[in-house]
Amino acid sequence: MSNPTSLQLYKRLLQSCHRAFKGDAVMLPEALKEIRSRFEESRGERDPETLAKLQHDASEAAEFITTHVVQAATNERGNLEMTVPPITHGSEAEPVLPGMRLPREKKGRKAADANDGPRAE
Repeated sequence: MSNPTSLQLYKRLLQSCHRAFKGDAVMLPEALKEIRSRFEESRGERDPETLAKLQHDASEAAEFITTHVVQAATNERGNLEMTVPPITHGSEAEPVLPGMRLPREKKGRKAADANDGPRAE
């Protein structure tokens, strides 16, 4: 495929969100609003390098949404159920729940020492 235009990428992102967030009255409008605002911010960009980076980022975002985002709903027993589209089969599902805190990278000297492993002195 040749280099997609910004309009093609915009449409691809919208389609990815519509598939991923189908039936989610909260996430779908928020995702669409975020996509539109990001593209509006970059509307006047003319620098070829910056445009290439923005297009690359948009393409990666559409791919990520298509292959990694799935929706789950609570069933009558209180368990989460999800329908996994064929494109995501073989991937690992990681639950993300409201109020969940994502791990953060440690900063500072202790974190640097921990990443270096044992030192021979």
